[in-house]
Amino acid sequence: MKKWLKSWDFDRYIEIITTEFIHLKGVYTRWYRNKGPRIGGTGKIVKLEPVLNTWARLEWPEHPEKRLENVKNIFVGDFENNCLHSGVSTYPVFNKRDPFRFGVSMSYHNLYSFSRSFYSIPSYYGTLKWLATASEIPDIINYLTDNGISAAFHIHSPQKYWDDKRQKLSDRFPEETDAQIDKRLRDIKEELFRSNCGCLIR
Repeated sequence: MKKWLKSWDFDRYIEIITTEFIHLKGVYTRWYRNKGPRIGGTGKIVKLEPVLNTWARLEWPEHPEKRLENVKNIFVGDFENNCLHSGVSTYPVFNKRDPFRFGVSMSYHNLYSFSRSFYSIPSYYGTLKWLATASEIPDIINYLTDNGISAAFHIHSPQKYWDDKRQKLSDRFPEETDAQIDKRLRDIKEELFRSNCGCLIR
C-alpha cells in the first residue's frame, strides 16, 4: 500500500485537496485506472490526481431532480479564461460500484451547504466585497491622515471676550448697523484664528 501511495506522490495530492477543501468546501479528483481490463486483466486504480476548482465544472444533470448524485460528467478547462486556449475535456463521474469501468474518471466531494444541490458555498463568500477593499484600506487611512483636520488641542473662546469686542466695535463705529458690526466681529475672529492656529485653518 505504501509503495503504491509513493508511486503517485500522494502527499502532494493530500496537500492540494486539503487546501481546496478548507477554502471552497469541495474537491475534485481524477481517477486513473490501469490498462489491464482492456485485455481481460484485473483492474486497479494506479493513481489519483487533484483538479483545482478553477478548472472543473459539474455537468447539468438530465434527471428532473437536480442533485449531485445525478451528475454524469465533469468538465475540465481553463474556465477563468473562458477555456480559450485549454479547450474543454469531459470525464465521466467515478462510480464506486463499478470503479474500473472507465480508464479515467472524476469525482467531486464536498461538505453540504444548506439548500444547495451542487457546489458548496465557501465560508468567506459573504466577505468577498470586503476582501476586495482590504488592499485599499492603507491608502484610505493615508489620505485621511494627510487631508483630514486633526486638532491636537481645543480652543476655548469665552463669550464675554467677544461681547466686549463687539461693544468696543459699536463704540468705535457708532454710525454702522448691527449687521455691519457683526461682520467686523466675524472678520476679527477669522483673523485671530488664522494667526494663532494656521495649522488648523487651510
